Amino acid sequence: MRAGWGNRNQNRIAQDLQTRVGQLDRQGRLATRTVTNLKAVLDTQTNSAQISFTLVSTIGLDSIVLLRNTTRDPGAAKALQSWPYQSLGAMGTSAVVTFSDADPSIIGKVAYYWLQIVPAASSQSQAYLVGPQSVNQSYVGRGTPSEVLDFDAGHAAGSGGFVLVSVDVNPPGDRSFSSVKIYVTGYLGNAGAVAIAQQSSTGFTFLLQQTGETVTLYAVAVSITGTEASLAGAPTKALTLNGTATVAPKPMQVTATELSTGVQIGFPASPDATVTKYLVYRNTRGGGFGGATQIGFVNASGASSYTYLDTAGLGGSYEWYVVAQNPTGNSANSSATSTTAFATSADLPPNVPLNTTNQATVDSIDAGSDVTVRIYGTGGVGSSWTRPAGFGSQTYNAGSILHLAYSTTYWIVWTGSAYQAYTSFISVLPDGYVWVGKVTTVAAGNVGGTAGGGGSTGGTGGRMMLN
Repeated sequence: MRAGWGNRNQNRIAQDLQTRVGQLDRQGRLATRTVTNLKAVLDTQTNSAQISFTLVSTIGLDSIVLLRNTTRDPGAAKALQSWPYQSLGAMGTSAVVTFSDADPSIIGKVAYYWLQIVPAASSQSQAYLVGPQSVNQSYVGRGTPSEVLDFDAGHAAGSGGFVLVSVDVNPPGDRSFSSVKIYVTGYLGNAGAVAIAQQSSTGFTFLLQQTGETVTLYAVAVSITGTEASLAGAPTKALTLNGTATVAPKPMQVTATELSTGVQIGFPASPDATVTKYLVYRNTRGGGFGGATQIGFVNASGASSYTYLDTAGLGGSYEWYVVAQNPTGNSANSSATSTTAFATSADLPPNVPLNTTNQATVDSIDAGSDVTVRIYGTGGVGSSWTRPAGFGSQTYNAGSILHLAYSTTYWIVWTGSAYQAYTSFISVLPDGYVWVGKVTTVAAGNVGGTAGGGGSTGGTGGRMMLN
C-alpha cells in the first residue's frame, strides 16, 4: 500500500512541476523570435492566398492572430484566424502553420497579411506585429473570361441506359479562367441550352441518358467569380447518344520542348479511359497534318500525362501532332505544336546575338525582258542547300524567283511555302522567315550583278546583314 501510494504521489508531484514550468515559461518575456518565415502566396488553381509561418518559440505567448487588410493599415485589419498557446504548444517548435484565405472579397485586390504576436497576460512583454506579406489578386477574376480555345468530346458504349461522355478542353490563356461549363442542346427533346456539367479540370467525364438523340455540346469558360463567356461564341461538338462508342476526344494542350537530346512532346492524358495509345506525328512547320508522318507512339499506362522524345526533332523546322487511339479508332489530330526557340540549340546562351548562316548560293540571270534569281546549294543549280541550326541542320530545296528587275538589290527569304524577294531589308525580318541571302541582279545582257548566299561563289556567307 505504501509503495503504491508513493508512485501516485510521485506522479502528482511530477505533473505539478510540469504545470509550474509551463506557467513560468508563459510568465517570462516573449522570445526574441516567436515565428519566422512568414509567407503569403497566390494559389492560381484556387485563386486563394496560402499563408504560412514557422513556429520558433511559445515562451511568454498567449496566441498568434492572422490579420488581413487590402491597404497597408494593420490597425484596421480584419482578424482571420487565432492560434491559442495550447494548440501551438501541441504542434511543437519548428512546426509550419498554414492557413488558406479563399475569401471572395479579396478577388481583384492586393491583400496584406500580418501576424499579431499576443503575450500572456502575466508576461512583461508587449504585443507586436510580423509582416506584412502581400498577395496580388488584382488581375484575377476580372470581367468575362476569353472563349475556350478548342474543345472535343466522345462517349463510351452505352450501359444501363446511359453513356459516359468524355470532354477535353484547351482553356483560354487569361488568368480570370477558373472552370469549364458544358451546355447541351437537343437533349431530352429540349431545344434550349441546358447546363449539364462543370469542372475546374479541362478534361473530365459525365453521364447522359442513352436517348438516341443527336445533341450539341458547348464548352463555356467561367471565371472565378462565376462570370461566363458567351454561349454563342463557345466551341461545339455534336454527339449521337446511342449505344455505340465513339473515338476519343482529340488530345489538347500538346507542347514541344527543345532538349539537348531532341524535342520532347508532352500532353495530358485523355479523359477517355478506353484510350490504349497515343500516336505522335511530325511535319515541316506550316505543312499541316495532312502531310505529317507518324514517328512513334506512347502506350497509355494510367498516368496523368505523357511525353515522347523525338530524337530527330532538332534537325529541322518542324511541327508535331498527337492522336489518341481507342478500340473504336483514332481521334482527330491535336492542333500543331512547335518549339518557340529561335535556334534549335538547348545550349544557346541568353541574349546571344543571332547570326544565321547557310550553304545557299543566290545568283541572277537575264531572262530576256527581266531577271530570274536562282537559289541552290553547293552541288550546283538545282541542288538543295542546308542551314546549320544548333544540334542539327535544315535542308531546303532549290528554287527560283521570276520577273525581277535588272540591276536591283534584293534580300531573299524562304517564307515557309515559297521564296520571296524584297527590296527593303526591313521586310525580311518577320519571325517565320528563313534568311537565304542578298543579291544584286544583272543588267540587261546578263552583265554585272553580284551573287550572295553562302555557296561556291562566296558572297556574304549567309549572314543577315544590311549591306
